[in-house]
This record gives sequence, C-alpha cells and structure tokens, in this order.
Amino acid sequence: MTRPPLPPRRLFARLAPRTFRGRLTAAILLTTIVTLAGAVAVQNMIVAGVAERQRAALVLCGVDDGDGAVSATCVDGSSGAVPPAPDGEAPDVQFYDAADMTVNQVTDSFVATLRWSSALMLVAFGLLAALLAWIVGGRLSARVSGMCAQVDAMDPADPHAGISVRTGTMDDGDEIDRLAHALNRMLDRARTASEAERRFVSNASHELRTPIAAVETSLDAPLSQGRFPEDVEPAVRRALAANRRGARLVDALLTLSRIQSGTIGATAVTGSGTPSCRPDDIIRHALTDMADAIDERGIRVDDARLLPRTAAVDPTLADLALGNLVRNAVLYNTDHGRLDLAAADDGDAVLVTIANDTDQTAPDDPSELTQPFHRGARSRLSAVPGTGLGLSITLAACQAMHAELDLEQPRPGRFAATVRLPKTD
Repeated sequence: MTRPPLPPRRLFARLAPRTFRGRLTAAILLTTIVTLAGAVAVQNMIVAGVAERQRAALVLCGVDDGDGAVSATCVDGSSGAVPPAPDGEAPDVQFYDAADMTVNQVTDSFVATLRWSSALMLVAFGLLAALLAWIVGGRLSARVSGMCAQVDAMDPADPHAGISVRTGTMDDGDEIDRLAHALNRMLDRARTASEAERRFVSNASHELRTPIAAVETSLDAPLSQGRFPEDVEPAVRRALAANRRGARLVDALLTLSRIQSGTIGATAVTGSGTPSCRPDDIIRHALTDMADAIDERGIRVDDARLLPRTAAVDPTLADLALGNLVRNAVLYNTDHGRLDLAAADDGDAVLVTIANDTDQTAPDDPSELTQPFHRGARSRLSAVPGTGLGLSITLAACQAMHAELDLEQPRPGRFAATVRLPKTD
C-alpha cells in the first residue's frame, strides 16, 4: 500500500531546517539567490535591449554606378538614398572600413551602456538585498524580541509566570525554544528556592515564639514579685529587654514572610469589588500609636497637607507600609525635630510623602536601607529600638500592592519617603 503524497505545507515543514542557525543560513542563502537572480534577469534585459537598438542602427551602404547616388540600407530593412553632388562641387567623401566601423560603433555603445547599467544595478540590488535581509532578520528575531517583552512584563509575585514556547518539550523546536524552556526551568528553580526560604523563615519564626514567650514568663513574673536579689535585677531587666527585642524580630520576620508569600493582603472591598483604603486615616492612626514617643521627644508634626484621598490598595498592606514609615520617621527623628506628612493626587495615583529630620547620613543609594537588617549609620547595639526590617516590610508591602516606594535624602539632616499608590477610578 503506497502512502498518499504529503500536502505542500507539511512537505515544506518537513524539509525546513530545524535549528535557528539552519533557518538563518537558509534565509540568507535564499535572499542572496533571489537578489542575484534578479540582477542577472535585469542585466539580460538591458543587454537584449542594447543589442536590438544597435541592430536597428547598423547601416550597410552601397554606390549606384549609373548616376552616382549613394544608397543606405539598414539591417532592419529600412533604406534611404542620397543624390549625387551638383556639378562643380568637390564632394566631401570619407572612406571607412565597413567592418571596423560597425564593430567599433557596437562595442563602444555596448560597453558604455553596460558600465552605467552595472553601476545602477549594483546600487539598486544592494539596497534591495539589504532590505530583504532586514525583513528576514526582523522576522527571525521577532521571537527573541517577544521573549524579551514577556520577561519585562513578568510579575515577580505571579507563581505561574513564565515564557510561552511553541513546543511542548525541550527536545522539540529550535535553539530559541530550548532557550525559553531553559529560562522557564531556571524560574521554577528560583521560585522553589525562594518558597523554601520563606517556609523556613515562617516555620522558624513560629518555633521561636514558644521559647521566647516562655523566657518572658519565667523572668517577668519573678521580677514583678521581687524574687530576684537587687544586684541581679539589672541583669534580669536587660535579659527581658533583649528577649522582647527578639520577639519583635520574630514577629517582623513572620510578617515579611507572609507578605512575600501572599498570605497577607486579603481584602476589604468597595462596592465595585476593588480593595481600597484612606492613606490619611492610616497615617493618623499610626501617629496615635506613636503619640507617647512624639510627645516625649517634642517632635512637631505638620499634617496640613495630609488630604483625604482613596487608594485602590489592600488596607492591610497599606497599613504595614505606611505604618512602618511613620514609626521610622518618629524613631529616627531628632529631639524637637519636624515630621511633615502629605497626601495628594498625582495623575492616576495618590502620592504620600513622609519626611522627617534626622541626625543620620543616608547611604549613597538610599534604597540600600530596604535591605533586611540595614540600620543605616546605627548598629545593632544602638539604643534606638528596631529590628532592621521596617523598610524591608514596607518595600515588600509596596511590591505586593503594586505601589512605588522612593527613599531620598534631599539635604543633610533630612530624610523623605514617598509612596505612589494606585488611585480608585
């Protein structure tokens, strides 16, 4: 039983090169062949036209012995005659070798025509070849450009983000398909490692909560009952303070892990189904929580530009981001310093600015402060309370709600944080 012939499309697909290098080579070869074929065809047309014109212009002459008239006959069949010169006039007659004259005339005209036509063809077909190569190269590189666009548009928070490929397995397709598969596998490994790290931090934080709480209870109750000798009490109080700092650190690590894993961020929604909140309300609530520290240090708060606006973000994430910024602005402020707060519309966003005085010098790149446990110029032994995770939590919360965080030191002794939140329609 004979097999039916393959359809033209399937036959072409089977004969087409399987690798990107083979396709590129075939494309360049095809472009070159088409260009040369066009050049040869045009040149043949020009040569045929020149030969036809010269054939029509070729003159064969003869003399009529009867009356002295000169007759001329062309190769194409046309003819003409010149009468004899009048009596008494000396004829101006030039004699040529007919063969030499004919060959020279044809050769000179033909060579001149070929010279300018070859120059024009070189320019024209060079431009045509460049155009064809540009079009073919663009079509071949379109997939690479498409991959770049997919990578640029990829959401780091999307656990299923990847690069789309035309083939289902690594062994199928060309080099570009294999590159896409390799990048997707790399993304999967990175997600797996990141998820394992987050699970470890979350599990460790949960496990540490129990012994920290046990230490707190074991020391705090006897201390409040006066069961420690007076010379031991200072050491016990220092141990309790360190234990409480450890508890805050564990809570901060757990919060950061929950934000990054997407556990935190589920919703209070408006009637339209979009999560929303009022940044000015969140900031004023954070100021209330820090009121004792503000009064104790004599910090002057200016909230005249803190306008009521509604942002299309999750309230829990916004509270973590803005609350940490307010807390940092109070803790790292100077005594009797200023704390300026603002919220206003900025196009399709709500722009929230929290600026404070400070006696610290920010790093050359203030975004370094968002790295975990980066405390700026202060060390872990400084008296300022904090875990070194406040701005890390703020950044993670901003990324989770698709907001932008910008940190800067506009001048010495001044620090500002700006959050750009999506605005409700």
